[in-house]
Amino acid sequence: MDRPLQIRIDPSRIARAYSACVLLLALLAVAVAAIPFPLQCLLAVTVCVYGSCVLRELCRPPVRTLERIAGQWHLQTGDGQVDALLAPPAFVAFGVVSLRFVLPCGNRKRVFLWPDSSDADSLRRLRRALQLS
Repeated sequence: MDRPLQIRIDPSRIARAYSACVLLLALLAVAVAAIPFPLQCLLAVTVCVYGSCVLRELCRPPVRTLERIAGQWHLQTGDGQVDALLAPPAFVAFGVVSLRFVLPCGNRKRVFLWPDSSDADSLRRLRRALQLS
């Protein structure tokens, strides 16, 4: 029998740290590039604006709760609860789980679960459920 699975998704500090490192490396690449100074300034501003948008989005995940009840997936978003289909392939690695869902309206939503975005038991149960399906 399939036990219900509910995962509350919290903002991940790991994802923010990875993103901040990538943004800093992008700024470093712009700084050492052999391009005119005005273009360097424009690119640096672009990287900073993009980086602030990315880091702000990582502070509030688009999916708050992920539920699997009787083989059906339900996502709790800012707009309410929606049913979704899990689209293969699901990426499961040591540090991250990436799931791609198709919503009834045809839109797609990708959910990344980092080790600090939920409790360890829920993530373990999710990885086990993905292996069995």
